[in-house]
Amino acid sequence: MGFDARVFWRLALINIASNLTTPLASLIDAMFLGHLQRVESLAGAALGSVIFDYLYWSLGFLRMSILGLTAQASGSGERQRMQEQFVQAFLFALLLGGLLFVFHPWWGELAFSLLQGEEATKRAAWNYFRGRIVSSPWVLANMVIMGWLLGLGRSAAVLRMTALANLAHIGMAYLLVTRLSWGSFGAGRASAFGDAAMSLAALPSLIGRDSPLGKAFWRSRWWRASYLAALFRLQRDLFLRSLGMTTLLALFTNIGASLGAVILASNTLLFRVYTSVAYISDGGAYAVETLTGRYAGAGERAAIRKLFVLALAAALAFTTLVALGLLWMPRPLFGTMTHHEQVIAQALADRFWLCALLLVGAAAWIYDGLHLGLTQGKALRDSMAWSVAAAAPLLWFAATRRSNDWLWAALLLFTTLRSLTLAWAARPWLRRWGR
Repeated sequence: MGFDARVFWRLALINIASNLTTPLASLIDAMFLGHLQRVESLAGAALGSVIFDYLYWSLGFLRMSILGLTAQASGSGERQRMQEQFVQAFLFALLLGGLLFVFHPWWGELAFSLLQGEEATKRAAWNYFRGRIVSSPWVLANMVIMGWLLGLGRSAAVLRMTALANLAHIGMAYLLVTRLSWGSFGAGRASAFGDAAMSLAALPSLIGRDSPLGKAFWRSRWWRASYLAALFRLQRDLFLRSLGMTTLLALFTNIGASLGAVILASNTLLFRVYTSVAYISDGGAYAVETLTGRYAGAGERAAIRKLFVLALAAALAFTTLVALGLLWMPRPLFGTMTHHEQVIAQALADRFWLCALLLVGAAAWIYDGLHLGLTQGKALRDSMAWSVAAAAPLLWFAATRRSNDWLWAALLLFTTLRSLTLAWAARPWLRRWGR
């Protein structure tokens, strides 16, 4: 097989195009809400998003686990294993998503009791939650489908799915938020509509003759205990890793909410930019996951170091360019996202934190891809535990001092430690496979 940089760039560029549609939809949501008369709609959607970010990012192991396992099975030619593990993960995702929807009135009330914010902001957040929760089974099923397709290197199929989903999302957001003035509820319902559209777009990839939910489903032994054990063992570590990240990010937003609607809205705009860059960089990270798993499954160990070096250099170059743009020309970007001058002024003051965060985050994203491709869930779990533990005191300090600067400092320390600990964990793998 051997390393081929053209394969990496092809996968990365298609993944980037696919990933771009998701933050683009979020940015457009923010623009629609940011231009409403009251800032509470934007702040409420941001606060309501905390619950979904916490929930869905914690369950992101559904995508990450099946991607690495599929890539390795594909590289070693184990087609039956690849299909059966997909069916196991897919059925589990549907069951879990259904339970989340059925019981959402109870766990949703508990979640909102833990959130901080002004009363008007919390009302808008609850409306957003009601609008979006209906799509939970589709969201979790989509995670598994995307992970399986990315593990096979079928990034073009993922691009079609995400493009259709986010076009539907944007169109519904314009209709419900701008034209019908449904506010944060409309933004939530538009997001749910996009999730459903993605599931429909995925059907052709799942029901063909040789697809895992076609005729192959009835011949498979998806209840095979050894495959289930491998899947759930990896999912356990990745769940704990994702839980740590989502907990920290939820605390970041929740503490920001306690500082007032302007701070919350400003942090939302900055974090939208950060996540947009992360989605782009994740295009390279997904390619690293796919190719690392494939090379590992095929025994092509020397190719992994070459792949990693190329991906890391590309990610650092990209985030450096974005950081320079934010330093030189920030106002046009923030001005398109909202007309509230107080929010823009706060975002301009805090953009230096964002620039630093982007630079140290680039390495973490690529190291994530490397460890996921190798299905090294323990390394990812342990790195997250150390990083969250180190950042927790700064979050407490930010809450007690009511300081947004300390809040961003906690996020920067967390990201820096993630990069360093993941780099340390990768040393023996890169040294061994670089020969």
